[in-house]
Amino acid sequence: MLLPVARAAISAGHDVTYLALTTAAAVSRGEGIPTLGYDDLWDYADPGARSYGTELAAELPPGGSVPEAESVAYLGISFADLAAVEGEERARARFIDEGRHAFLPVATMKRFLAAFRPDAVIASNSPRTEQAALLAARDLAMPSVCVIDLFALQEVRWCGQPGYGTRVCVLNDAVRSMLIEAGRDPREVVVTGNPAFDPLRAAETAAAGATLRRARGWD
Repeated sequence: MLLPVARAAISAGHDVTYLALTTAAAVSRGEGIPTLGYDDLWDYADPGARSYGTELAAELPPGGSVPEAESVAYLGISFADLAAVEGEERARARFIDEGRHAFLPVATMKRFLAAFRPDAVIASNSPRTEQAALLAARDLAMPSVCVIDLFALQEVRWCGQPGYGTRVCVLNDAVRSMLIEAGRDPREVVVTGNPAFDPLRAAETAAAGATLRRARGWD
């Protein structure tokens, strides 16, 4: 969903750096976009993050699509942030109970963004790291945009919080109304659609649909 945004920003002359998490890195690098991953964030991590990551990554099944170094960094940095907030014992109990859903590495994102100083942070409505990046941007008074993919029925719990993104881009008026009812300032919520759906408007997509209907006798 954010790739069309990155392409548009680059074509307008802006510098874009993609913080692509786990499997997304191959996609953004394939687009030729300068890309960072968790393995580039060690300088901003809490002490002990690397040892946590090594320990937790050892429990993963072999042969996954995510490079081992990225898994070690993601798990270690995220768990270290959790332990810094809740203490190691409580963090381990939460990780056993909730897995990665317990992660929200705001502290690391704040240190990274404070050093990197982007003009704006643009992220999706996904939880954990993207949520942490938008919360960090808010704490640092950086402009930010949250792009919501569909209906935000679950994500309204955090996307509906005042100030979660300087602007929030939503699919339609119904989602906009829901966020406003949840407490968002109407001036912050903009109906833009979802950039991932842009190819549906392409002529070749319509032609392919017509061909499929004819082939199946659906006309």
